[in-house]
Amino acid sequence: MADELKDDTKPITLDDFTGLLIHSYNNHLSSIMGYAELALLECKDVKVGERLNKSLESGISAVHFGKSILASIGRLQVSRSEINFNSWLVSFIESLQSDFEDNELVIENLVPDDVEIHTDFSWFTECCIDLIRFLLSYDAKADLTFNSEIENVTIKDAESKAAGKHPAFEERIVININSEQVELDDNQQEWLFTPFYSSLLLLGEKDIGLAKAKGFFEQIGASIEWDNESGFTIEIPIVSTE
Repeated sequence: MADELKDDTKPITLDDFTGLLIHSYNNHLSSIMGYAELALLECKDVKVGERLNKSLESGISAVHFGKSILASIGRLQVSRSEINFNSWLVSFIESLQSDFEDNELVIENLVPDDVEIHTDFSWFTECCIDLIRFLLSYDAKADLTFNSEIENVTIKDAESKAAGKHPAFEERIVININSEQVELDDNQQEWLFTPFYSSLLLLGEKDIGLAKAKGFFEQIGASIEWDNESGFTIEIPIVSTE
């Protein structure tokens, strides 16, 4: 009984607050935009239709505003450390396979054993789980392949480019998480990492979707993209051995 009382009276954590904020923001925004879209489909008055379109445009602006707020909160929770990439990936896949027994999860290639990345272990793991859950929610019968290799990647530095400097290069692990069964059209690819799009509009779920993963990867100096041939491509800097 004392333990139950202790759990009930503990202060709210930053993680809990973020979750409540996401849930509340998503519910309000999806309701507003959903009703506007339904009304627009039935609307025959041109002027009213224009007002509804403006309402939807405001909703999209609210999405981007919400993304910046959530990214700011997320920055308060990241605590980085050096982790061995291969050890993380192998244990990660082994733990996932027990949850997805009907799907084949295959590691096709690993980087050298001594390669490390500088990241927040919990956030990195959670965001990769989000990517995998998206693929397997989109197609429950999908099989996934994981490929990783080290490449010299051009650093996209707008300031250096404007100054006419030669592009800098950085060694990164390039990770591909792919499924031959999942293919997105051009519109889906364009909006995939927009808050609530991948979750609400593609899967019918109520969470922020893949925007969280994109925001986290960008925060640690990494990047994420999607194309139908390679699936998710994550580029993350490796820890320098110099």
